[in-house]
Amino acid sequence: MREYELIYILHPDLTEEREAEIHARLDDILQRTNGIILLRDDWGKRKLAYEIQKLQKGHYFLLNYLDAGTANIELERELRLNADAIRFLTVLADEKVKDPAERIATAKVRAEEQARRREQREREAAERERRAAEVAGDSPRRGSSEEEEE
Repeated sequence: MREYELIYILHPDLTEEREAEIHARLDDILQRTNGIILLRDDWGKRKLAYEIQKLQKGHYFLLNYLDAGTANIELERELRLNADAIRFLTVLADEKVKDPAERIATAKVRAEEQARRREQREREAAERERRAAEVAGDSPRRGSSEEEEE
């Protein structure tokens, strides 16, 4: 088996249901070809390096999977035909995975680690927003001191 990384960019205005549908199609292709999904990571909406199809942002996803090489053609065909997929790139990450079970265990640990980091970033962002709201609420408005004097 070989390990592959598939990075794909979806239209930024898609609903979560539509994204889930696209993910389900890709998962189905891997299941039919006896591929094993190691990790799917949502990188979020990011600014594109250059404008594509008059879009400046895209929703990035990373899919790591094990396969004998048969799923690549189908996955890329599905993304090519899907109008919501802006770009995609498949890379061979490891030519020969000797122990798939070990690689799956490593991917689980990596996924848990990424989930922890994502939660930490979300907590920090919420804390920053809360502080900004407090500062905005505590600061006196312009003209309010003049109104109080009159």
